[in-house]
Parts: sequence; C-alpha cells; structure tokens
Amino acid sequence: YGKGVVGRKYNELQLTGHMQSDIVAEHGTIRDEVRIRDCILEENISVVWENNVCQGIAVILRDKTRMRQMEDEIAYRVALLHEVRHRVKNNLQTIISLVGLEAARTRNDAVKAYARTITGYIRSMSVTYDMLAHTERESVELKTMLNRMADVLMENGNACEYHVHVDIDGDDIELPASIASTVALIVNELIQNSIKYAFHGRKEGKLWMKIEKGEEYSWITVGDDGCGFDKESKMNSGCGLGLRLIEGLVKSSLKGNLEIESSGHGTITRFSFH
Repeated sequence: YGKGVVGRKYNELQLTGHMQSDIVAEHGTIRDEVRIRDCILEENISVVWENNVCQGIAVILRDKTRMRQMEDEIAYRVALLHEVRHRVKNNLQTIISLVGLEAARTRNDAVKAYARTITGYIRSMSVTYDMLAHTERESVELKTMLNRMADVLMENGNACEYHVHVDIDGDDIELPASIASTVALIVNELIQNSIKYAFHGRKEGKLWMKIEKGEEYSWITVGDDGCGFDKESKMNSGCGLGLRLIEGLVKSSLKGNLEIESSGHGTITRFSFH
C-alpha cells in the first residue's frame, strides 16, 4: 500500500477477497494465501469480539515466500531424481540386452556363463531402480525387493535343470537406495552361488531368506539345503571371487559383518547392515 493503513477500513485493505460481513458471519479464523507480485503471504483473519459485539478485525500476515520457493525447488529436484532413475533403469535394460546378444553369438560355454553372471548383477540393480522409479519415496521395501529379485533369477533360466523353492520371511524394513542396491548385489551373488553349485544331481532344492530388524544393525540370512562347500579350500583355489566380492561389499559398503556356515546339509550366509 502506498499510503498508511492506520485508520482505514478493512474492506479497503483486504487482500484475499474476504469481505468484512463474511468474516463477522464466520465466527472463527479464516486462513488463506495470496500472491502479490513475487511475494506469497499467508493471511489469518479473526474478529475481535467484546460482549458479543464486533470491535474490529485482527489480521496476521506471514511472509511464506521463501518457504514456497524451497518447496517448489524440492518438488523439482524430486521430479528430476525420478526421471534419472527411469533413465538408469532403461539403460540397465539396454546393457542386459546387449550382453545377451553378444553371448548368443558365441559358442564358448565359459563366455555364456560369464555373461549370465554379469546380467544377474545388472538385473539385481535394475530391480532396485525399478522400485524407486515407481514410488514417491526415497527408499524401497526390502522384502518386496528380495521377492522380485528371486523371481527374476528363477526366470533367468539358471535353474532350468532342477526346481528351486524360495521362501522369504522376517521383518519389514525400508532401505535407502544406496544401501538397497548394495544389498541387492550381495543377495544376487548368494542366490546365484546356490543355484550354480548347491543342487547338482538333484531334481529340486530349497533356498530361504530371513530378515531380522535390530536397533543398531539389521541382518539378512540366505540359506540353502544343498551340498555345501569348504570355504578355505575354495578361497585358496582362486575360485572364491564371489565370496571375496560379498565380503568386500559387506565390510566396506555396508560397514557390517559376514558369517558363513557350510556343511553337507547346506550353506547359511548371514550379513549385517545399518
């Protein structure tokens, strides 16, 4: 207002279109927002009563310009983040297709097996990004993620020689994207190890996962009822690259602990994370 406001009537000063007669009839506080040029104001309008007689109108204006600007900026960044996740997911699918095409051109069984391993890693990451791309949250539900990963790995053709029954149980935990993608890589490696080595000579096998939520650390257990293996001899023989990968991810990325027990009755791997 170019002139002073003291002594002027409310109808000459109102910003949001609420007339004095409407405010008096409301018998309460009216809250509204108004944009004046580059400013956003929140207006709270109340009637001042004395002996049931209207003595005037109290108006409180709060400048919310900066708050709205920050909310708009956050909304823009969230939308941008979702777009990036969609593109990452699509790019991962493209890489899977390219690796599959190259593997189909070769007759080398070792190359084909390596290609399946690589696409398994990429698919596990793709599951995480697919879940993030379809939710407004910045986290994923762990049990849902593990179920989708198991379905993807079973459909990948690695278990075509025998039937593997997968059971997932435990607490509901939500993980941020960075931790979820690392957990996905670890669980993918453990499942693929069981599918590759645990059930040879059998028609079916069992694979199970359990989630335990703790106050400081939470745990994921992956187990099977396969033939087991000797950890020391496998590591010393140079065939334990997958185990080294798991150990490195758990300790360096998750800052957790890794426990492996294996015998003729099966293998149980348990790791923790914050």
